[in-house]
Amino acid sequence: DATKIADVVSFNLNIIARQAIQAVGGAAYLVALDAPLAFLTLACVGGAGVLTDAYGRASRGLARDTQTAVASCAAVADEALQNVRVARGCAAEPVLVDAYAGKVAALSRIQDRHGVVYGLSRVVLGGAK
Repeated sequence: DATKIADVVSFNLNIIARQAIQAVGGAAYLVALDAPLAFLTLACVGGAGVLTDAYGRASRGLARDTQTAVASCAAVADEALQNVRVARGCAAEPVLVDAYAGKVAALSRIQDRHGVVYGLSRVVLGGAK
C-alpha cells in the first residue's frame, strides 16, 4: 500500500512539475515574441483564475444552501405524512400544504440563484456556446 501511495504521489508531482515547466517556458517564449502581449495574456489568465475561484466559492455555498433547503422540505413532508390523520381531523391540510410550498419556493429561489451564477460564469469565462 505504501508503494502504491508513493507511486501516485510521484506521478502527480511529475505532472505538476511538467506543467509548471511548460507554463514558465511558454511565458518566456511569449515575452520574447511580444512583451506587451505577454503581460496582457498573463493578466487575463490571472483574472480568469480570480473569477473561477469566486464562482467556485459561490457554487459551493449555493450547493450547501440547496442541501439544507432539500432537507428542510423533506422534514416538512415527513412531518405532514406522519400526522396525516391528525391533520385531516383538524382540517389542517392547507396549513401543511402551505408550509411545504414555502419550503419548495425557498429551494426554487436558491436554484434560480445558482442558475444565474452558473450562467454568468459561463458567459464571463468564455464557456457559453
